[in-house]
Amino acid sequence: MNTKHVSAAIITRNRGTSTEIFATQRGHGEYKDWWEFPGGKIEPGETSAEALIREIREELDAELMIDEFFCPVEYDYPDFHLYMDCFLCHLKDEPRLLEHEAARWLAPEEFGQVRWLGADIEVLEKLKERFGEGARRDNSKEAQNMKFKMIHENYNVADLDVSLAFYEKALGLREKRRSVAENGEHIIVYVGNEESEFELELTWLRDHPQKYDIGEEEFHLAFRTDDYEAAHKLHEEMGCICFENHAMGLYFIQDPDGYWLEILPVRK
Repeated sequence: MNTKHVSAAIITRNRGTSTEIFATQRGHGEYKDWWEFPGGKIEPGETSAEALIREIREELDAELMIDEFFCPVEYDYPDFHLYMDCFLCHLKDEPRLLEHEAARWLAPEEFGQVRWLGADIEVLEKLKERFGEGARRDNSKEAQNMKFKMIHENYNVADLDVSLAFYEKALGLREKRRSVAENGEHIIVYVGNEESEFELELTWLRDHPQKYDIGEEEFHLAFRTDDYEAAHKLHEEMGCICFENHAMGLYFIQDPDGYWLEILPVRK
């Protein structure tokens, strides 16, 4: 039997206390009108994450940010065996349908309103367990019970290739994913290893070819909280919020010495 290896984007957004998943309806082919997670085939030489970022640009004309690997899926269709790598993601831009017939944002309790492809159905139960009403009740905590987790640190670099080679050789840190600006003004690469979830973010800026003076403070620490709304309320009361990006769903606080700390929600 023919085998296909694909990547799928489980694109999420927060709406109040609910998490919605982006579903797309096929506009052509044998499974026309069926619903699926957007994504597609992994081409030779691509990682699963690289393929997914490319596919979302081609299908939705949007930049994808991958948050974490969610699960693998194997499924037998009549004519082929499917391997599917599923990632939790969010979009930096509003999606624009280039290939699909329609799209919907669905809360877990709404998954049954559309006809899903077989492989995608395998993922839905896992999503309900993580993002359904029961999970939302379990994640509801008082402010004093908030938890914060450090997830990455950013370094700006003058020569990205040299830096990537150094970190792989010296520390065994390999590229996990990257984001490239359409106009070429920046490239962001995340490196890490299997020993830790913590990642190092390497940022190259086209208009800053010279080496960096650390005094420019082109770095930050990032923290992920399991209760974003309560954290924001606390930091607002403290008067330490220095920048907010509502489109990306994050904000920064500033410590007494002026260092910026990024606050992110758990991507659901």
